[in-house]
Amino acid sequence: MKFASPATSSVRVPPSETLHVFRFPSAHVVYMRANGKRQFSVGAAWPAVEVLSQVSPGVATALLKARKYDWQYRLAPVAAPTFRMSPTLLFWLALGLAGLAALGALAAAARWYRVLRPRVAGADDLDGSTLDRALAVLAWAHAHGDETLERKAFERVASELGVVPAVDALSQAAHELAWSPHVPEDEEVEAFTEQAREKGRGT
Repeated sequence: MKFASPATSSVRVPPSETLHVFRFPSAHVVYMRANGKRQFSVGAAWPAVEVLSQVSPGVATALLKARKYDWQYRLAPVAAPTFRMSPTLLFWLALGLAGLAALGALAAAARWYRVLRPRVAGADDLDGSTLDRALAVLAWAHAHGDETLERKAFERVASELGVVPAVDALSQAAHELAWSPHVPEDEEVEAFTEQAREKGRGT
């Protein structure tokens, strides 16, 4: 389909006239087949358009003389932006908070790993006598609140101390702590561990 029309001319609304009629040239529409041959054509005419201005000639003349008939709008220079807080300071504060959050996440992950993978005895604890190893297990069990392992550790320490006649009284104390109705306090465990270690070194 093709449109053919005479050359069009620019149209404007004159401010000095109350009524203006716009007449547009007619158009000629040609319908083409898919093979490029002409099928038929139709002529199209546009109705006249009447424009009625709400500004009378007297008012338009007065506005022109007073130089108030200006439809242009001038943009003043844009002021520099203002901020409640410096963007640079805000950036470093956000970066610092992100760092603190990352450290907190690492600390939580480390604590979670220690809970899931408890350390019963390290390489240093495994070095030494069987009494030192038993005391290391006792210290770990008491520190982590493992009552069953703590009682077993007391029994193991009692067995290690019982083979030496000079420390039979301390071995009996270990048995009593192992079968005590209440869990020994921190001071009791520390005092017993120190005495057992000293006795073991003395023998």
